Amino acid sequence: MRKILALLITLLILGCLQQSTKGSYKDISAEEAYELLKNSKVVVIDVRSQEEFEKEHIDDAINLVLSPEFKEKIRHLDKNATYLVYCNTGFKSRIAAEIMVREGFKNVYSLSGGIEAWKSKSFPVVK
Repeated sequence: MRKILALLITLLILGCLQQSTKGSYKDISAEEAYELLKNSKVVVIDVRSQEEFEKEHIDDAINLVLSPEFKEKIRHLDKNATYLVYCNTGFKSRIAAEIMVREGFKNVYSLSGGIEAWKSKSFPVVK
């Protein structure tokens, strides 16, 4: 019984270590996102519905709706590029960012507060 317990604990620790080496995304404020977009080459991903995207979005964003097919949609993207992911309020973008990190993406940012936070700072949107 002790050997089984020790094996399970070892596997759990190894699993945690493996997960931590994959990296993680970073939540950033609207101000930080604005500076990032001004000063870096960043791929902007809007994970909201197509209707929400068409109503308004951040300039140069691509619309990849967070859906069960999201993993398949990001498969063709460069895993070494830098990505800013956003939604309406930041909840879905965190989920999308986590999926991206788990799929091997290295530089992923999630816009905390989503496009609502972006607009509250009067940053530009495409309508």
